[in-house]
Amino acid sequence: MEIVELFFMLLIAVALLAWSIGLLASVFIGSPFVPTPYTIVDQLLTLTRVGKGDIVYDLGSGDGRILISAAKKGAMAIGWEINPILVVWTIISSLFAGVKGYVKVNVSDYRGAPLYDATVIVVYSLPERLYEIEKMIRKQCKRGTRIISYRFPLQTFTPKQQKNGIYLYRL
Repeated sequence: MEIVELFFMLLIAVALLAWSIGLLASVFIGSPFVPTPYTIVDQLLTLTRVGKGDIVYDLGSGDGRILISAAKKGAMAIGWEINPILVVWTIISSLFAGVKGYVKVNVSDYRGAPLYDATVIVVYSLPERLYEIEKMIRKQCKRGTRIISYRFPLQTFTPKQQKNGIYLYRL
């Protein structure tokens, strides 16, 4: 067996291991990866009026589509994702989209996210995880912060607007 073949076999094995770890972590620690449709991404960024000067946090950023779309509108976009394969995907996608300098993604769950400087927070998570996120938002975010929850409403906030399963809140 040649060295090149061994290298590619090792690379595939490492990728499969990382994918498996990410899948297990998302099932047992976080929410499963369910990509937000691009039409919804456009609607939620329009609803929150994301633009230059905004700092958008995506708690469970998946493949980075919200981060990249926000960055294309001039925002700084920061995500937290526990699946390392999706983090790599986001980094590569941001390079191809030409917004690498405006997208940052952390390989961790949202629990350690410092939300203090966010102007927009995006959440697409299971209802049983939302209460913990709501407590973080109330404790850390400043007045005027816009919060979007897709599919599942926040329990302790009253939405300012609701459209197509998108809930907009403002502190």
